[in-house]
Amino acid sequence: MKGEETRTRGLKEALHAYEKKLLLDALTENCYNISKSARVLGISRQNLQHKIKLYHIPVEHQSANGRHG
Repeated sequence: MKGEETRTRGLKEALHAYEKKLLLDALTENCYNISKSARVLGISRQNLQHKIKLYHIPVEHQSANGRHG
């Protein structure tokens, strides 16, 4: 059932890409404030921090204008 495995992997990758985009959008809109972003997303701060590490999202040294400081 090799075809099913490929489709599952494709779906999993697509879901991860979509989740990462949602996380980045929330973080950007909230000036990389993790507590506010987690509230907007409806998840715990700890869960958001876990997902930030999982998706390798850089959050250190972010300023209000979104540039690295």
